[in-house]
Amino acid sequence: GHIAEGYAKSAPQLPDGKQPAGVVVATSGPGVTNLITPLQDAICDGVGMVVLCGQAATNAPSDAFQAAPAVDLTTPCTKWSYQIKSAAELPMVLDYAFFIARNGRPGPVFIDLPKDLQNQVLDDELIQTFAYGIPLKSEEDN
Repeated sequence: GHIAEGYAKSAPQLPDGKQPAGVVVATSGPGVTNLITPLQDAICDGVGMVVLCGQAATNAPSDAFQAAPAVDLTTPCTKWSYQIKSAAELPMVLDYAFFIARNGRPGPVFIDLPKDLQNQVLDDELIQTFAYGIPLKSEEDN
């Protein structure tokens, strides 16, 4: 976490004039709890970071190996903390995570990735189910 924060602080600005976001990949349980200090430091210093963290499967018991309430733990020290509900939403979630981390006052974003969703096979049906659930702006809303 501290290395990603250091990278985000010291890397050259991107063509859009903003600092890049540091990226962290961690495991569940102690992996996420060890990130609380760098996340708090990043939110206080305004440093963009995107943290991707593994998690026990969504159908695992609450006392599963290294299961932790990661979203609850990271919400106070991030701009946005979210657990994916389907692998189909991951491209949009990641795009939004980098947007949030780098825009406005930069800060850390946390994405929780349950094991069963990491292994979920993306097919047309899963993507369509996800896409049809996204509300669209109607002509009347204009």
